[in-house]
Amino acid sequence: MTTENNHYQHLWDDKSYYFPERIDYSIKFGKATSISLLKNAVISTAEKIITNHKNVNLFLSGGLDSQAVLLGFIHSDNKHKINVKLIRFKNLLNDFDFEIGLAACKLYKINYEIIDIDYEDFLKNEYEIYAIRLSTLDPQYTLLLKILEQSTNSSVDVFGLGDFNFRYLYDRDLFIYEESEYVGRFREYCKTFIPFYRYDPNIIASWLADNNFRNFINKKVSQRDWDIFKNVFYSTHFPNLSSRIKITGFEKITKEVEAAKRRVRPLLYSKNIIKEYTYVDYLNIIKG
Repeated sequence: MTTENNHYQHLWDDKSYYFPERIDYSIKFGKATSISLLKNAVISTAEKIITNHKNVNLFLSGGLDSQAVLLGFIHSDNKHKINVKLIRFKNLLNDFDFEIGLAACKLYKINYEIIDIDYEDFLKNEYEIYAIRLSTLDPQYTLLLKILEQSTNSSVDVFGLGDFNFRYLYDRDLFIYEESEYVGRFREYCKTFIPFYRYDPNIIASWLADNNFRNFINKKVSQRDWDIFKNVFYSTHFPNLSSRIKITGFEKITKEVEAAKRRVRPLLYSKNIIKEYTYVDYLNIIKG
């Protein structure tokens, strides 16, 4: 994983590497030096990535997080300096997600490359290998590991990930975000991976300081589902982003994914630690 000055750390018992005997898992950020409107922070982060890295691949999906990242590169006048990658599943299994990304490239006249994946074949013949390596059943990160293993150190691979998708626990009347240990293991395998929304401390601080986000976290709005409210969140900064439902890209192959998970689950030898963080926890981390 690549972030500015390697500020975003995954820690096992306060050590920055993975080992099987670990007891605890946690994350750490560098200290923010400035806070701006999220739109400005997105643009600034896009500019930093272009400045710091010669060859930038942007993996574009149809999700709002990913589309906002694209606009960051466009508004920073860097759209011709990125290599846009679109993942397309065989038999149109992720057509809705893929078509949104494709339409954005055509709208903004951006060159793109299509990466064709036979995902059904991946589930049958390769999913188990990558799931065991990461000790996770996550269908997204197992596939990304396969794809990014082909990357070289001469490029970085940017994804619209690292956002704060808080989940509301009704029984505890609390918003929490779960940091999963397998993301840290993924980082160790994929040195070229950039989770855009955690690339530098300032974009993290700007996200946490956003008025709409704070209203959501502080329950000043009626909505408790972030996947729904994020339409309001993004449209404030990027009005040309259309509202859309949350999609994963795996909706048409849900049964096959679940079958693969059941098959592999008994083989996972290492427990995946999940650490809960609250909004206040993140504020304390980013303040150093």
